[in-house]
Amino acid sequence: MIALISRRTGDYESMQATLRVTRAFKALKPVRRMAQELHSFSQLELTTDCFDRDITITFAASAGGKPGSDVEDIGDNSGDTVTLSENRQWCDEIECVSDVFSDDQFSRLRCLTKLMMMFLLTARRAKIWELIKMHKGLRPLVLVNVIYDDPSQIFETFESLFCNHPGMETFTVDQGHDGMHPPLFTWTNPNDSAKMRAEISCLGYDKVQAMFQRYAPLIE
Repeated sequence: MIALISRRTGDYESMQATLRVTRAFKALKPVRRMAQELHSFSQLELTTDCFDRDITITFAASAGGKPGSDVEDIGDNSGDTVTLSENRQWCDEIECVSDVFSDDQFSRLRCLTKLMMMFLLTARRAKIWELIKMHKGLRPLVLVNVIYDDPSQIFETFESLFCNHPGMETFTVDQGHDGMHPPLFTWTNPNDSAKMRAEISCLGYDKVQAMFQRYAPLIE
């Protein structure tokens, strides 16, 4: 484990830490157990690569007035991050970028604000459905789909959830089969039919007929 920790002089709550770990999700629990007082950080990054922040946790400042932000992480050496989040009333924010999402304890933290993950429509539909329902603060959601699922079908699979989601700002299907110019299909304001718009960035051979047929009035 490699750590980079910074803090402004005299400002205890501004301490930030970047930890390079083998597996970001698996590291979250032992990191908390070793640090014991995660509330002393303003931000904690767990990454598997120096240039790729896999998990970023921003802790709400106690002076900010958010309910639960004054709860300190003390007296529990079990490393149970779910209990900590519950006690802090889910006031912290988590951003996640990963090609693996199998840690159920992490997903139950209920404070995801950004999520980018690998996705197969047939295999992970139920998982994404659960995450959208659970994380009401989720704003951008990016699903990296590499097997050419119909992007409009992916959107319509979760459309009913978006309509009732208070925070969703953008939903993107990234069909990253071309590293230089991956096709991107983005819906902005998917929780408001009056404001919703669609954006398409694709190549000539991508299968986008359904997108144009169904969402032509929304495309900018």
